[in-house]
Amino acid sequence: KYLKYDIVAKDEMMQDAAQAESAAKGKTGIEPEDNLNGLKTPKKPLEVSAQKLSELISMLENEISARHDKLKKEFIINDIEDFAQEMQELGRQYGANILTEWGKKLSVQAGSFDLENLTAAFDEFENILKTIKSFKEE
Repeated sequence: KYLKYDIVAKDEMMQDAAQAESAAKGKTGIEPEDNLNGLKTPKKPLEVSAQKLSELISMLENEISARHDKLKKEFIINDIEDFAQEMQELGRQYGANILTEWGKKLSVQAGSFDLENLTAAFDEFENILKTIKSFKEE
């Protein structure tokens, strides 16, 4: 009566909840056969130039890594949410689906205060960096 609301069909609510849960508990897409864009086709593993890949790796190793370490120590949810958004944007900008998906996962978990899974997801940074670096060597 006093609060504005929208009536949502039960099916829609269940579907949205299932999507949020799968994003929170889902994989980041780090599989050995995956390529940087999350595609399984070995013919075109990258959609970015070697120069852009080097730029991304340099950024991840320097300022992103330092920021990640600082956030890991402080663990301030609002800052982690901002970081997650930046990772999603960085992934889109450089065509790195693995970063975009990781950012989404962090965002969902931080937004729902899922600290246990958020801590585990936050620790995946090193593996993501190694995966991205492996494409430079190919």
